[in-house]
Amino acid sequence: MKLNIFQKIAFLVYISIIVLICVYFVPYQNNDNYTFHSSIMSDGYGTMSYFRFLIYLIVPTISFYFVCKYLEAMSSLESNVYKKKAKKELYVLFFFVSIIAGTILFSYGKNEYSEIRKKRLENQISEINNSFDILKEELNKRPPFVYEILNNDSKKPWEQNYEVLEKDSEIRSNNFVPPSDGTILKGERPPLDLSGARDILKGNVDEYGIKIKKSTRKLNLDLSGYYKDFQKVVDNVLKEIYNVRFSINRKTQIERNVKQLIYSESSSEDLNNMIIDYVKVFSEDGIKKTKLEFELKELNFYNIKFNVVFAFLGSLILLYIIRPLFSMFKGMLNEVR
Repeated sequence: MKLNIFQKIAFLVYISIIVLICVYFVPYQNNDNYTFHSSIMSDGYGTMSYFRFLIYLIVPTISFYFVCKYLEAMSSLESNVYKKKAKKELYVLFFFVSIIAGTILFSYGKNEYSEIRKKRLENQISEINNSFDILKEELNKRPPFVYEILNNDSKKPWEQNYEVLEKDSEIRSNNFVPPSDGTILKGERPPLDLSGARDILKGNVDEYGIKIKKSTRKLNLDLSGYYKDFQKVVDNVLKEIYNVRFSINRKTQIERNVKQLIYSESSSEDLNNMIIDYVKVFSEDGIKKTKLEFELKELNFYNIKFNVVFAFLGSLILLYIIRPLFSMFKGMLNEVR
């Protein structure tokens, strides 16, 4: 039996339904008797449920058989009417295929674009994080404050500690030790006066160098120069890290925080951590990083399976179920008239 063009179109639609089932709706069953669907080419998902898969194939096959029987009558139409209806059905078939192909291409294309955008955002965020790490390394190069050295609970005997302090005083005297008037000057500075350090450290150990108790003596250091000195160091570091910038208000606020921590005799590590945290939140790159992370979070990746199935079933129902029923209902009204 020779198939007419309408039966051929129905066959193509039937084949597309079978392909969709084989790609997305092959039933599998695992050891826990849990059933799920995947592609017929999938491995390692469990055992295929052949009986259910057979039902999935039988239903569209029976439907196709009855549709073909119904479309046999189209062969008896007049030549002009036959060609007119055939041309119309070919346009409908082309529109149906275009919807499916367009959905697949759009979904894959959008996901590829989102993946490229994701990598680009991640690279930009990584560059900003690297700049924060560089900033932290630069800040950590600053020697500790004198009161940190004098308050250090070392396990060495006090004589060795005192030698270390004397050696450190020669190195740090030109960096972070304020003179008696509380100002910090660049250039030559007097060596660090550690006359009180021997007694303080000696109170921590006995004559054998064994620690006996932690010193509770308060160091009466003039901290007025530390702030200005540390501020200059921070300014220089921020200038070297070209992509870390602050507005005037934010710069003023970070200077206040630095000054407060110094006068509360916080450690240099605490100060550095505070600056890094402040940079991550309030610097231009910190704000940029927040925006990039928000964009990264808002990226959408389409569920290709859902889009294809939805477009396929939607267009199939609309073009090959609702449209023929509407034509049939319209023909019934014409007969009544």
